[in-house]
Amino acid sequence: MKCTLLWVAVLACMAITTHVAMAGNAYFSLNLEFNDPNDFSSGGTWTAVGKADEFGLAGVSLVLTDLNFDESTGFLAPEEYAVQLAAYFGGIVLNVIIGDDGAGPPLLGVGVIGSSWPSDYVDDPNLMSFGGYLDLGSFTGGVALATGTFDPGAVPDWTVLPGNPEPTAANLYTSSGFPAVAAETQLTVRNAVPEPSAFVLLGMAIVSVASLRRR
Repeated sequence: MKCTLLWVAVLACMAITTHVAMAGNAYFSLNLEFNDPNDFSSGGTWTAVGKADEFGLAGVSLVLTDLNFDESTGFLAPEEYAVQLAAYFGGIVLNVIIGDDGAGPPLLGVGVIGSSWPSDYVDDPNLMSFGGYLDLGSFTGGVALATGTFDPGAVPDWTVLPGNPEPTAANLYTSSGFPAVAAETQLTVRNAVPEPSAFVLLGMAIVSVASLRRR
């Protein structure tokens, strides 16, 4: 079986040590949309998105838990990324690996906000940090990587593979593309909350209905 350049690079990136020089930052957000925004046990949908410094994402290894993934519909990354693989560990830990295989011209700019790569990802304006995670800013102009669902009673999160301390890893292109270099990664989880104005409008509607009934 042919082992592509990036497949090797991504696997190596999963075992980053302090001896590896970091080239820049890669940021990842696990966006959650609950079926009932006011009930965190109602299940829903999730989407993993990314953004990056330097010359864009060459490959990523995302490690997630407590969610469902369908390989036929779950990959959202650019089709030019020849490496698109997913596997479960222990039934609940999902590892999604996506990236360039190094066989053709590098797909520069993926995930770099404002780059020439034509991103169509836009943040839901109602996304807010969830579960104590830090606000890593807007991901609009970044890249959507994978999506799926989660069951009632489950809340997806970042996790780690057995024996590996890193919950996710990424490689960034250099100015000439390959060889890609390891990125410093930062993670967050965000959820879509109801628009505050919606509650105001709902309240006004309830008052209006009550007023009409009293007439």
